Amino acid sequence: FRHMGFNFRHLPSSDLASATRTAQRMICTYGMDEKLGLATIDLAHLSGAEKVEIRTRVNEILAQELAYTQNVIAKNRELMDKLVAELMDKTHLKGDEIDAILSSMPIVE
Repeated sequence: FRHMGFNFRHLPSSDLASATRTAQRMICTYGMDEKLGLATIDLAHLSGAEKVEIRTRVNEILAQELAYTQNVIAKNRELMDKLVAELMDKTHLKGDEIDAILSSMPIVE
């Protein structure tokens, strides 16, 4: 995010852990992977090489979603700046205040 003008030192570990679990469940539990197919996968019965393949796919999914998120943030930089300015001013916002800021401009995906 630094190249976009944001100075985050790290991704909060709980968010990364949650995203990792979600991607792994998408692949292993729900069969939602184009490369590995529709079957469910039991990690306990996989070889080391197969586990590496799952981990590689998880990392690919996370990288793809990170790139998508960075793109959305970059395209909506003005809106993000408004939100940050309000948060810096008030330190916390209620749902209706966030909704008002977000509805002040169209969100570009």
